[in-house]
Amino acid sequence: MRTLGGVVVVSLLALGLGAPSANAGNGASTLGDQQSGSAADSGESLGDDAGGIPDASGVDGGADTPTTASPLPVAASLQKRVSESTGSATASAKTLRSYLKSRDKVRAKKRKTYRVTPSTKPTKKGYKNTNYRKSKGYNKYTKHYYMLRSYLERIEKNGGGVLVLKKGVYLVPGALYVPKNTTIRLEKGAVVRKTRVTHTAKVKVSNALFQTIRPSKGLKNGKSAKYRYSGYKGEKNITITGKPGSVIDLNNIAWAHGIVIGHAQRVTVKGISFIRANRAHYIELDASKQVVIDSNSFGPVGKDTCRCKEAVNLDTPDRIIGGFPFAWSAQDKTANDTVVVTRNGFNGTEVGVGTHNFSANKVGSSYVQIYHRRITVSGNTFTNIKGRYAVHVMQWDKATVANNTVDKVVQTSGIERGIVVDGSRDLLISKNVIMNVPRAIELRVTTTGANALFYGYSVNYVSEIDFSSWQTNIISKVDESFIRWATGVPGEDLKRRIAIPCVKSCGVPAKYKYVQTYIIPEPEPTPEPGGGTGGDAGAGTDTGTGSGGDTGGATGTSDGGSQ
Repeated sequence: MRTLGGVVVVSLLALGLGAPSANAGNGASTLGDQQSGSAADSGESLGDDAGGIPDASGVDGGADTPTTASPLPVAASLQKRVSESTGSATASAKTLRSYLKSRDKVRAKKRKTYRVTPSTKPTKKGYKNTNYRKSKGYNKYTKHYYMLRSYLERIEKNGGGVLVLKKGVYLVPGALYVPKNTTIRLEKGAVVRKTRVTHTAKVKVSNALFQTIRPSKGLKNGKSAKYRYSGYKGEKNITITGKPGSVIDLNNIAWAHGIVIGHAQRVTVKGISFIRANRAHYIELDASKQVVIDSNSFGPVGKDTCRCKEAVNLDTPDRIIGGFPFAWSAQDKTANDTVVVTRNGFNGTEVGVGTHNFSANKVGSSYVQIYHRRITVSGNTFTNIKGRYAVHVMQWDKATVANNTVDKVVQTSGIERGIVVDGSRDLLISKNVIMNVPRAIELRVTTTGANALFYGYSVNYVSEIDFSSWQTNIISKVDESFIRWATGVPGEDLKRRIAIPCVKSCGVPAKYKYVQTYIIPEPEPTPEPGGGTGGDAGAGTDTGTGSGGDTGGATGTSDGGSQ
């Protein structure tokens, strides 16, 4: 068997972790096995522009009788290490949450608090002390937008503050730019609803409700470099939180986002019910550091053709893949670093949490792929998922997916997954409960969007502890009682099917032709995010004309503000 880039291939037999099944299958396969008994998932797209490798990795049932698979034995010492690592990830998430919570309390004491209702008038102490009530664009369709915008501008002038939205419905067609040191708190019964109706040309309809850029810059719409953010040099210390019964409603508007977080640090989104997304993400997260998404609920969404829209999407600003085309963002390919998604409920979304495109920097004549780092997805529940998977890992490094419950990924093709991994390093998948899904876990080799095939293939580097962590997951009511694990590029791959514990009603058992193996990456540095020599540092556009772009919007709209 060929190795990948010099990685070491280690036999499980040598480690005492298991042996090939006596019920061995016949022959090698390519990247995916040919599917039997249901339609192949040919040409599966990872994003709107994706032209990835055809995924025909269906079950080759053969003459096997469905049965409950016996898990491969795992050495007690490795079990202990898995447990310790999972506990460490949970503790780290708790520490970050506690730090951000205490920071918010201190900041709130130092900053002024403004409480508003849907009948509150705009303040005259906003950006340039403008009286928005006298603006030609001010009417019953835009008054809430102008009011909220004016208070966020005032908070920017003050260097920070707290904006409390009391009970009521706030109709917002334009972008609300959020400056540093800001807390936005939605009281019980407060509903922020996305609209596209303005009845004026003075207000430009946006693709997103809240965006992490100060109003004085956001309103310039990225017209020059000094109004754009790069790296992690944007806003800091932002919290958007809600009490039970608070809602961000995207109103079934196509390509409308709830919260866009870019080039920011220390951001918290907590306690909000997100509803009615349509072909877009509730939260778009790019080029940001120390972000906590905690105790929110994400409701059913309108169906997209790719069935790949994550409720919480982690992406990179990259002109080639179109992941973050906002005018105020440099397209510098900065990845996310230290993100915690915890204690959230995802019900009826297409994908819960994930990434569906990746970036790479050109080094010499080749490309080095960029990883999102220190991503933790823990303690969440995923139910009635309508898309392909509950969690989609793509190019994550030092990440943890643990203690989550996946209960039903709606079956349309028979190859939906609970957790799918398309490129990773040091990824711990541990103590998840996965049920009512055709395939529990799958690791694949794939490409990013069709425009970036030269970025190469994503590969999963699996360490000893990563491998052993798989055995701590529990599955039930699945079609396959094993993990599919692809290594190598098409035509150079062998079957890898790793049995995991199943408690009830599991399908075709793992079949082994070859000694089961795992690969350890040779020592090489993980590339730093952003600033790539091959990157295009220009601004995004945020003027999408349809479903072609990941964050596209209605024709002729943008996120620029206007009086």
